[in-house]
Amino acid sequence: MIILTIIFSVLFLFAIIYIITLKTQQKKLFYNLNKIFNDALNNDISKISYDESVASALDDKIIRYINTNKDFLKNSESEHNSIKVLISDISHQINTPLANLILYSELLSEKEIADESIKQIISDIKQQSEKLKFLLDMLIKTSRLETGIITVNNIKNQPVKPLIAAAVSEIYPFVIKQNINLSVDIASEISAVFDMKWTKEAIYNILDNAAKYTINGGDIKINVTAYEMFIRIDIIDTGIGINSTEYTEIFKRFYRSPNVREYKGVGIGLYLSRKIIELQGGYIKVNSEINKGSIFSVFLPA
Repeated sequence: MIILTIIFSVLFLFAIIYIITLKTQQKKLFYNLNKIFNDALNNDISKISYDESVASALDDKIIRYINTNKDFLKNSESEHNSIKVLISDISHQINTPLANLILYSELLSEKEIADESIKQIISDIKQQSEKLKFLLDMLIKTSRLETGIITVNNIKNQPVKPLIAAAVSEIYPFVIKQNINLSVDIASEISAVFDMKWTKEAIYNILDNAAKYTINGGDIKINVTAYEMFIRIDIIDTGIGINSTEYTEIFKRFYRSPNVREYKGVGIGLYLSRKIIELQGGYIKVNSEINKGSIFSVFLPA
């Protein structure tokens, strides 16, 4: 009985020593990991200590992993800067000859030309040049946003009414031409947190989409509603509508529904709008019914 007691006492003592040792090693491991990550944040990675323990091997692997990622980030930043330069070069090199092409076609169209076929060719050159310029501008805007050349950083709390007025003023000539009824319902005191320039771009793109797919004599309504945490801008049209299976697809870059192939467009506007709104902490929802119209709801932080 005494021998059993001694054996159990020794085993119990060993168990206590093992637990203490384990906790000490665990504490050392957490201390080392904490130091590694702190050093990584301060851009100062160094080896803690070298021995044959599993903890030391783990330290070494974490350090090598962090250093590998630092090299990857450095290379990514270099590529990112190269893309910025490339986009700026493309913008400058292509926009100038395109603008000249449009200008020359306008000058030619003002001349007295008897041959109707030549006049039509000049008109086609102007239209195609304007279409190409529009596409190039949208692509460059999208690329600049994605690469961080342009950032949505002038975000502040401001009235929403001037935002709606600015977007409407740009789409108004097209709306009048298409004989579309456009109405706005907004209280002057409603405000939200947004960047004026880029949010106007987002709202205009949605309005352009609504006007493009609404037949002559149709309606477009803009309703702004204020809530406690956000404001909602509803853009309601009586256009051709969108299939519910395409609600996600329409916000993808270059996506165009099979139902709108005969309409002008390149499939960038809605993609750009969603990106702009999401960069400001907002989001866009859509609800639609074929042949009855669509509602695009833009939510911005209040």
